[in-house]
Amino acid sequence: MKQNISDIMNDLHLGQIIRFQGKEYCFVEPKRTRAVIRDRHSGKEYLIKGMVEVTDEIDTEAVNQIEEEAVNAFITERKIAKMKKGTRFIGKDDKEYIFIKFNQKTFDCESVDTGEAFRAKPGFVKAILA
Repeated sequence: MKQNISDIMNDLHLGQIIRFQGKEYCFVEPKRTRAVIRDRHSGKEYLIKGMVEVTDEIDTEAVNQIEEEAVNAFITERKIAKMKKGTRFIGKDDKEYIFIKFNQKTFDCESVDTGEAFRAKPGFVKAILA
């Protein structure tokens, strides 16, 4: 039976299987009027709204992967919050940056090559250099 995802998304569980447009997805989280879902095969995440078919089945592999990603993101955020001004790191674009300061959820940094200032999220950091 198809139901509107906006009406039921607060009752869904992490990893619950949803059929949307003929494919199977795992429910990740609600976002205002839309739901975040993850493709079971490719792992890509999408924001959807509309009619879906919900099953009682839960994909434990997807749940474990989502939890592991959340833990890693938290650890990275804590490492960045403890960094000192002037610490160098490699960004997701494989360029070197200098850490300036940590804000509530973002941090300020500048490019070593150009000296241009940036504001980034913790997910931008690929590796912290000693």
